[in-house]
Amino acid sequence: MKAYIAVAASCAAVLTAAAAPAAELTFLYTSASGSTSWTQSSTPSVLFHGLGSYTDVIVHNGTETTGGVTQTFSDLYFRNSVNSGGFFVQNGPSPIVNDHGPQIYSGSEANPVFAAGVYTLDNGSLTVTDAVPEPAAWSMMLFGVAGLGAMARASRRRRVAA
Repeated sequence: MKAYIAVAASCAAVLTAAAAPAAELTFLYTSASGSTSWTQSSTPSVLFHGLGSYTDVIVHNGTETTGGVTQTFSDLYFRNSVNSGGFFVQNGPSPIVNDHGPQIYSGSEANPVFAAGVYTLDNGSLTVTDAVPEPAAWSMMLFGVAGLGAMARASRRRRVAA
């Protein structure tokens, strides 16, 4: 029995210590005029970045809806706090969504890192959620359930033996 516990603990340590891949995040921006949503990596590929001002990242499934009209987009820029924070979405020469507020990413413009959270912007709210739990979270959940099962089994054996 002790050997099983040692093996399980070793596996848990290896699974939780392994570097987790970048999480896929879901973004939803809502304002009085409509909504905008997209998915992107928590550590996205950067198409272009203005040194010290903003970063242009690759997004997936970008849609913007205003007045019942939906259009797709792929150009998304996040500004840093020096440049009023927030983000803007562009589809052609002019922005279709443009809002200011806190800086939404950490790291540099060349290597931005995004995290789940709710950001209050000047004209709306941006909600960022994890699309799928990371492998480390799954392993902790599995080992937690296995531990509960082992405890229940051990308590049943003690009751039968008594």
